[in-house]
Amino acid sequence: MTKEEFLSRVWGYYIMLENNFMDTFGYVEPVTENNDTFSKEYGKLLLSIGSEIDVVCKELCKIIENKTAVDVSRYNVVNYKNVISGNGNFMNESCVYLINGEVLQPWLEWNTVDSPSWWKNYNSLKHDRLNLDNYKLGNYSNVKDALSALYIITRILYKKMFSFEPIPKSNLFQMKDWTTYNKVGNGFYHVLSSN
Repeated sequence: MTKEEFLSRVWGYYIMLENNFMDTFGYVEPVTENNDTFSKEYGKLLLSIGSEIDVVCKELCKIIENKTAVDVSRYNVVNYKNVISGNGNFMNESCVYLINGEVLQPWLEWNTVDSPSWWKNYNSLKHDRLNLDNYKLGNYSNVKDALSALYIITRILYKKMFSFEPIPKSNLFQMKDWTTYNKVGNGFYHVLSSN
């Protein structure tokens, strides 16, 4: 995949999901008091984000293991954990939620359990939305955590394939403790640290 294809197919899709989430801020204030606020829109977003995480994780596994798309087509969250966690400090990566400065570590639970709680909630919503109160899992908190997880995994994939910052930048998240390089033109780069 070329850089242009990545920016269009992967990063562009992430930015679309981010913008869809930000559109909800006109109705639901992005504050912790609204973490359990649920809606059909949040449910739809959580399903879309979870599906995209699956796509990006497969692509990252493919690159790490030097395999084909067919080789990783049956991979699941346990396979992702085994492959990706063996390649750096992935589970401890964090990002800053630019809305309030909160530091998020959406993959951290992988250190102690099979999958993060937001992933379990995504799967409960996907497979059994009509059972009990599973529809309430489509809430502000799960969408924020899943989107931050997608942001981190997408940035890791981009960093592995290319360098510098994907454009346009995220309006919601910034990697914590990463040094980034932005091309400013004429062969010059602006070095930024997120600290």
